[in-house]
Amino acid sequence: MVGDKPPPYALLCAPGRSNCGWHDRAASIRCPPFWSGVASHLRVWSWSRQNEYLLIVSCLITAVFLNWHMVGPVLPRFALDFGVSIAEVSLLISAFTLARILLNFPGGALTERIGRRPVFLAGGVIVAIASIGSGLVNDFGQLVALRFLTGAGGALAVTTQVTIMADISTPRNRARLMSYSEGIISFGLFLGPGIGGFLGDAVGLRVPFFVAAALTLLATAWALLRLPETRGWNMGLRPPGTGPGTRQPSVVEGVRTVLSDRNYVMITVLGLFVFFTRFASFFFMLPILAYSLGMTPGEYGLVASGIALLQLPMLPLIGPLADRYGRKALIVPTTVLTGLAVIGFGLAPDKVVFVLVAAFYALASGVSGPSGSTYLADVAPPRFRGIAVGLYRTAGDAAGFIGPPVLGALAVAWSQGAAVVANGIGLCLVGLVFGIFARETMVRSDP
Repeated sequence: MVGDKPPPYALLCAPGRSNCGWHDRAASIRCPPFWSGVASHLRVWSWSRQNEYLLIVSCLITAVFLNWHMVGPVLPRFALDFGVSIAEVSLLISAFTLARILLNFPGGALTERIGRRPVFLAGGVIVAIASIGSGLVNDFGQLVALRFLTGAGGALAVTTQVTIMADISTPRNRARLMSYSEGIISFGLFLGPGIGGFLGDAVGLRVPFFVAAALTLLATAWALLRLPETRGWNMGLRPPGTGPGTRQPSVVEGVRTVLSDRNYVMITVLGLFVFFTRFASFFFMLPILAYSLGMTPGEYGLVASGIALLQLPMLPLIGPLADRYGRKALIVPTTVLTGLAVIGFGLAPDKVVFVLVAAFYALASGVSGPSGSTYLADVAPPRFRGIAVGLYRTAGDAAGFIGPPVLGALAVAWSQGAAVVANGIGLCLVGLVFGIFARETMVRSDP
């Protein structure tokens, strides 16, 4: 519980105001004049510290993602060198995704037991070791096992990243910090495939594994030295029930708590459809549609890179907009617009229209992603953030796992375009349902 004195980093105090972030937690005690007098200096220190933690977390997650994005261009070719079939190569993707499904929730629950920091660091170490091993193997079975291990480490790291970002932010600045983090990660992922492909062609197919592992180890070392434990910490404040000597709630209690919140359920259902669309339509069916319209693999690769490039300059703007106008004000229209873009892909008569639809898709989906992550962080209970994020990502990865075969079956029964159109209609509908039943979570600043 909060003591009878404000902590030395009650950083939300403001000159001329009688309350602060600590005072919001203990409304019966007013901020002493001293705290208001030094507030501006403390806020500068707080912002610098927040930026450092944001950068550490974002860099480690970028490095973790590079272990599948940087090696993505060379992985199929590397696997085929073992003399396996195309169907067997798909086991590398299945093993990776299955590991994420199995480890997302346990990883989130573990962050509530032993803390965010050890789980986050363990994820980085596991990914790096698995990537080094992948670059050294001479057996396809071992490569599949190591890709499973890569997915397991990634599940621990990514689940914890969202939880840490919720810990170090407040409802007033959460969208801003989330969008900055997304921008850093997206920039790294934009460069990753090109660098990996170049290294694979110029130096060797095993080299991207070692480069990605080295970057991951460097980022993990930075986090080890500079990132503190953030469980129960928000600008130096512990929420009720997380102090020393407090009974640790059970995992079952955490699951029951998060699933009893309609807003959490709504954002999870929305996330499930977003993951389904990303894996089933964008990663699986859209390349097939593009090739049927006369595009070459190289042309489609340029379109995919162009989507990422269009989204990059938007990311720093999304957070301030969501903090100013609300999360739903961005999530609902952009989800519907993303669904309309997916419908447009399915109806595109030629590759020129396909490219125009891709630009529209980039703008719409680029806004909805960070806003959804912010909403998730808002509704996740502070005592069960790890569990909430773990459940959310498990549902999303499960949807991504079953999405391609489901859309593939629809394509066989109807047509490729009709299957994609059905996906887009479903995404539009779930966006509208979210708009009707989910509440706004933005906390407005005092005038």
